[in-house]
Amino acid sequence: MGNIGIFSGTFDPVHDGHVAFALRAQQQARLDRVVFIAEPRPRRKRGVTVLKHRENMLGLALQGKAHVELLRTPWQTVHTVRGRFTVVTNTYGENNDYCLLMGGDAFCHIEQWDENGSDKGGYRDIVTLVSFIVALRAGDDCTGINVVKKRIGARVTLINSPLPTCSSSRIRNDVMANQKPNGIDLRVYDYIKQHELYLCRK
Repeated sequence: MGNIGIFSGTFDPVHDGHVAFALRAQQQARLDRVVFIAEPRPRRKRGVTVLKHRENMLGLALQGKAHVELLRTPWQTVHTVRGRFTVVTNTYGENNDYCLLMGGDAFCHIEQWDENGSDKGGYRDIVTLVSFIVALRAGDDCTGINVVKKRIGARVTLINSPLPTCSSSRIRNDVMANQKPNGIDLRVYDYIKQHELYLCRK
């Protein structure tokens, strides 16, 4: 039996802040490993880079990081949180303690996980199965997080984001402007250039 963190997100592209948060969560929450999962079609986001590229960039960024790894998703469509959790437990076993890693803004939207029937009742189901590790950036609404936490009965650990200025959107904008972005693994940046990603956005 172990403690496993699940870090699911768009990662378009993965940046140093994502990895630093996973490593800090691993240390502070004493996780045995953190599993990254790139969401095929994230909620509330359009025009994301194809899953294959985002997963390949994750794989590069996680190389050499102990007990931090990528779990490639077996589907290409919208998936539910419950379905994602099932994939993880099928891979690592059910006799573990699991937690979800996410940003404060994502946690505040947890009650919307059942929108459009894509994850009906998902958050009610998942809060009984996992705890949450939430990264805080400057300006995050701690009061709102605590309100949601109490309302849904979630077990939450708050961690200050180790690199709060890292941003996927800023990296994309820098690439579009033909500028070398900060806060990104050089192997990921080489991949972006090789595959001509983020030269334009839909």
